[in-house]
Amino acid sequence: MDGWALVVSIAALGISILAAWYTRETARRDRERRHDELAPRFRLTCRPWGSGMQTLRLGVTLIGPPSLRRLHAFQLSIRDPNPHRGGPKPEDGGPVWSPYKLQPHAGPIFNPPHDPGADSAGVTCPTSGMAQGQELVFQLIPTTPAREGQTDEAWRAEIGTVVRFTFESRHKDWEQAWILTPEIDVGAGGEELAGLHQREIRADFP
Repeated sequence: MDGWALVVSIAALGISILAAWYTRETARRDRERRHDELAPRFRLTCRPWGSGMQTLRLGVTLIGPPSLRRLHAFQLSIRDPNPHRGGPKPEDGGPVWSPYKLQPHAGPIFNPPHDPGADSAGVTCPTSGMAQGQELVFQLIPTTPAREGQTDEAWRAEIGTVVRFTFESRHKDWEQAWILTPEIDVGAGGEELAGLHQREIRADFP
């Protein structure tokens, strides 16, 4: 093979490698774009479970996009506003840094009985997902003071009234989950939670 033939051969190989890379990169970007287009949208509602009750009814409804017909897994977690906080974690017996937490061992109302329900700390509740238009109803209960001897009044003043969540949503056709971090201000809770709190959220919220 003469010198020119060798140069042409190397150039052709380089073009072939570049074309293969471009094809893979284009496919990756198209898939990422499609994943972003399918980012779930939810309607979030929160109100007292009943008159005089401190338990809150949290409703999470999948409302879109139209092409996302259902989620095959949905996990709701209570989020600590300070991810770098020291001390024991809730699952190790530490406090839940939120005005409300999930009812331990209780799953969404009317969800399949094989769903495990919330963990014993009341922080995380995995579910088998939901169809579009379906509402999952969770129970939220007041948390207890973080420090020994702290009064409920002092704890409420410290922790505030905003409940922060992490939503992890999955579909069987996508390995990558959609992660959302919504929050809702529940006021004082119980009878003092004025009517219905409602928000619509999607992947770019808040």
